[in-house]
Amino acid sequence: MTTLVHILGSPISHHTATVLAFFQRYHEKYLQDHDAIEFLVAYDPLESIDLDAIALKHLNLKIHFYPGKKALAAAFRQHYLAYPTVEYFLHGQFNPTIWLDILLGKIDPKRLKWHVWGADLYEEEKSLKYKLFYIMRRLAQAKIGQIYSTKGDARILKSRISNPKTSTLYFPTKMNLSLTPTESQKQQRLDRLKEKYVQDRKTVLLGNSGDKTNNHILGLTKLYKTFGSEVKVIIPMGYPLNNKDYINKVKQHAASLFSDENVHILEEKIEFSAYLECLESCDLAYFLFERQQGIGTISLCIQLAVPFVLHPLNAFIDDLKEENIPYLTIKDNMSYEQICDTQTKLNQLKLNKISFFEPNYLGGWHQALGLLKED
Repeated sequence: MTTLVHILGSPISHHTATVLAFFQRYHEKYLQDHDAIEFLVAYDPLESIDLDAIALKHLNLKIHFYPGKKALAAAFRQHYLAYPTVEYFLHGQFNPTIWLDILLGKIDPKRLKWHVWGADLYEEEKSLKYKLFYIMRRLAQAKIGQIYSTKGDARILKSRISNPKTSTLYFPTKMNLSLTPTESQKQQRLDRLKEKYVQDRKTVLLGNSGDKTNNHILGLTKLYKTFGSEVKVIIPMGYPLNNKDYINKVKQHAASLFSDENVHILEEKIEFSAYLECLESCDLAYFLFERQQGIGTISLCIQLAVPFVLHPLNAFIDDLKEENIPYLTIKDNMSYEQICDTQTKLNQLKLNKISFFEPNYLGGWHQALGLLKED
């Protein structure tokens, strides 16, 4: 029996895939003498997922699948009672039942570690039901024995609960470091950016998903006011599922500002390689979420030297400042010179020194889990 069991308590398939792939890969590299790493994983029964194929793809992991949040929470509770010496690592925590179990003492928070994913920390809904839930969740969060997060999210936590025990840990974001541009490619991209600004045919990525936290409608309005109607906008909206109503609202607003050929909305999930190609074609990325999110896409922008714009309330700015990584905010004037200067500074970064890039984030995982060994 393993002494640390991992909990993925909400059916977020793309994040689940990244976490499972990370542990499969590093079990093969470092942990050949250890038992399989155990996971309790929630999935959406309405989503087309081949559970057997996932299990076969991750043979170093012992994965138990449960259809939805409530089923996962019930299984977690049973597992907790059956194995009194086991500790649990919560990867993100979007499961209200688990928070309630912690608050009511059904699960001992001293046996828990929690890795904050950003969205599980923020309080955006305004209804009374959610306000009461947020109060309950804060009380439960304050009980957790060890919390891992970005530096910015640690600051948010400390503003809400007394003396949280926090350590810095970054999500094992999926990257392809072999795509880091050469010096020649960096210069070519800078030349391309200058040419496209002169010819007024810029391409901008808006948001990292179809979640409304991306503030797509505000983003479209700001892009129109800043660059005019000729800018080409690419909007990835393949996640979350069942999001048609919001996508239609974004389409309608985009149509009021831009011609059809200048707005490309990606309504389906695309392969990672296709997403990289899409990002490489962009001259700017525009992220208006008012919270820490999209670290994976931001990391790819840094790697590919694509200048990016952030909302000034985004807590991940704390981490970017720590690494001296240049970025723009929606408060900036967004001049041609300013964007080119940002790209030049991105080109000058030493990517192998960035803490939230692979393999540098492995040190944090080694400390958090007591399993992974650094190179």
